[in-house]
Amino acid sequence: MLYGHVHNTFDEFLVNEWITMARGHKRSLNENDEPMPVPARMINCFCMFSNYVPLTLDEWIENDRVRRQAMSK
Repeated sequence: MLYGHVHNTFDEFLVNEWITMARGHKRSLNENDEPMPVPARMINCFCMFSNYVPLTLDEWIENDRVRRQAMSK
């Protein structure tokens, strides 16, 4: 899910907390399947995260990966 308009605010902090929580859980799609992690694929497309330059989906995915990796350090 791509989203925006939360900027770098407390709302973004809450979204990040939810993403971390969701990824820490597992669920089965049916009773015969092994539980799998919840993917929680959400990307904040805040324009400052791309230096105000439009990006492709693949570029946003990479941008988000690098940004979240830096946040976890």
